[in-house]
Amino acid sequence: MAAFKEFPHLEFASIDDPTHFRAYSMPVNFFWESARVTLLQMFPMYGISILNFDHSHSFMDISYVFSGSGSIKVGEELVPIRRGSLSFINSKVTHRIISDAEAPLTVANVSFEISPIRTSDKITGNIISAEERLLQTLTRAAFLSADDCFDCENFLYNALAFKESSVPGDFVHFKNCMSNYLVSAFQLLTGLDKDKPDNGCPEDEMIYSAMKMVYYMRDHFTEGITLNDVAAALNYSPRQCQRLIQDFLGVGFSEFILAHQIRLAKRLLAKTEITLEEIAEQCGFKSSTALNQQFKAVVGVTPFAFRKAWKQNGENEKFDDFS
Repeated sequence: MAAFKEFPHLEFASIDDPTHFRAYSMPVNFFWESARVTLLQMFPMYGISILNFDHSHSFMDISYVFSGSGSIKVGEELVPIRRGSLSFINSKVTHRIISDAEAPLTVANVSFEISPIRTSDKITGNIISAEERLLQTLTRAAFLSADDCFDCENFLYNALAFKESSVPGDFVHFKNCMSNYLVSAFQLLTGLDKDKPDNGCPEDEMIYSAMKMVYYMRDHFTEGITLNDVAAALNYSPRQCQRLIQDFLGVGFSEFILAHQIRLAKRLLAKTEITLEEIAEQCGFKSSTALNQQFKAVVGVTPFAFRKAWKQNGENEKFDDFS
C-alpha cells in the first residue's frame, strides 16, 4: 500500500513512535578534514528500566530524548533530562540512565568513534583548526549536556525514516541526515554553535515558532485539539498558526492532525486486537464511523481490510510498507 502521498511533506518528518525503529549496527564513516567519525550503532531505548545500572563502554555515546523525563547519573552528578535533551558520554565513563516511572523515557542512542586523520583536500588552515577545536572540546570532556530546539530532532527523525526505507539512494539520505545530526549535536554540546554569527534572520524565528507548533500538535493530536487550541496554548493568533503550519509543512492544520491520527490507527490495527471504537477514541476520532470514513479516504481501504492484510503479510513486510 502506498504511503501518505497526500502528505509528502510529513513522510519523513513526523514519526510518532521512535520505538518502532529497529537498531542500526553497520559501521558508517563520515570523513571530515581532520578526522573520521565512525557511526557504530543507533538504537532506540524506552521504558522504566532503560539502562538503569552503572555501565561504561569503549565508544562514545550521544543520547537524544524524544519523550518522557528522567536523569543521567555520571559519578556523583545527577543531571535531569527531558524531551529535547542531548547527552554526550565519553568512552570508559561510568554512567546510568534513570527513567521516571510516571513519564518513561524514549531515547535514541548513537554510538560512535573519532579517529584523527588528514585529508589531501586543499582546505584552508582555519577550517581545519575550527574542526579540531570542536572535536577536541568534545573528546576531552567526560560528560556534556545541552537542549535542542529544532535541528537535532529534525535530522534524527529524518535519519530514522530513511534508515527504514528500501528505496534506492535513500541510504545516502540516511548518511547525510546522520552527519548533520552529529555535527549539530557536537556544536550544541560543546557550546561552539554560539560562534555562529547572528544575522538576525527572521526565517530562523519563523522555523522555531513553527517547530513549537509541531511539537505541541504531536503531543496533543489525540485530544481533539483545534487550531484555536494550538494558538491559545502557544500565544499566537489562529491566523499566524495556520500560516506558519502551511508555510513550514506544506499542509493545513487539519491535514497534519489527520496524518498523525491515521498513522496511530494503523499501528493499533497492526499491533493490537482492540476494537475500532477503542482505536477511534485513542486516536482522537469522534466515532468509529468517522475513523472508518477518514481511514478509507486516506489509505484506500477500510480499517478492517488493513488489519486483515497486516495479519496475512505483516510478518514478512516492513511496517512502513503499510504506512
